[in-house]
Amino acid sequence: MTRAIADCLPFTRHRLCQWHIYKKFSSKVHCGVTYKSVNNLFYKCMSKCDSEDEFKVTWAPMIEQGNLHNNMWLDALYRIRHNWSTAFNKEIFGMGILSTQRSESTNNVCHGASKPTSSLRDCFLGLENIMKSWRRNKKDEDFKIFQNVITPTVKISPVLRQAATYYTRKLYSMFEEELLHGLYGLTFDSSVESPCKFYVRGLDNQDTSRAWLVTFDRLNCDITCSCKKFEMTGLLCSHFLRILNANNITKIPEKYLLFRWSAKAKKYINNNFEYKHMKNPRAQISGTTSRGILFQSHAQKFAYQLINKANENERAKTYIIEILKTGSEGIEDILDGKDLNQIG
Repeated sequence: MTRAIADCLPFTRHRLCQWHIYKKFSSKVHCGVTYKSVNNLFYKCMSKCDSEDEFKVTWAPMIEQGNLHNNMWLDALYRIRHNWSTAFNKEIFGMGILSTQRSESTNNVCHGASKPTSSLRDCFLGLENIMKSWRRNKKDEDFKIFQNVITPTVKISPVLRQAATYYTRKLYSMFEEELLHGLYGLTFDSSVESPCKFYVRGLDNQDTSRAWLVTFDRLNCDITCSCKKFEMTGLLCSHFLRILNANNITKIPEKYLLFRWSAKAKKYINNNFEYKHMKNPRAQISGTTSRGILFQSHAQKFAYQLINKANENERAKTYIIEILKTGSEGIEDILDGKDLNQIG
């Protein structure tokens, strides 16, 4: 399956379910009185290590403390560590979502829509009510985005003012939290090796060896952080923002403002056919099948959104049906090879 996913979806990463691995760990590993400390180290290896080096430094004492040198299951698991540890997947965009969270959220919805004794009709009506609630909440949130102006906590901050006019309300609150944590919770030291490198630490543990390496090119405003939060989520991390502030950068470089998190993104997608990222050469995927999947996915979402908008208005529903009829006839003409200029 891993090879098939890599062939069909080359810009994705297949990761094993951490919940199942963690459950197997408790049944495969027996280390007596040291089990609790070994268990904590294994949990850190799964999702709390910021780098591959930290993973290795954490794995070694876990093996020593539990005397697990000859544990065949752990040996096999270590060989495929890139398939289950988040430390090896930080360069892949995934918003930090673990593999079981989608099924868990689906299960939660199903439990709220029905009970074990519910009839099929009750299940359907319960799910329909939940979907109505989601659509109502979505409309309320859309209204807030386009009608209410975000007020920054520090109104005179150019960075916060820029973020307030660009991000959605949810993303702005996340950005503001990162910025405040960076300014008031972190400190840094400049590297003696290079003026472009900085080691960022928390104020409450600045004497420890753990630090995030931030590299900043002042000429091009290129900046990278070892935590790789931007690569994973498309949002700037607190370490990143701390160094920008230290270098008197008062605006977020445009290259680090992803359009997908813009308050205007949904309106743009609804009213324009092409995704902005489809025009980006870095996002182009080779092969007609992969490009077809992109087209199909976008077209289906676009049509679904329009149909939902029109669903409560009879004139709008009639208009959509007429558009579909006209479009269907035009597509048939195109597929038959007729001249586009002759298609009415």
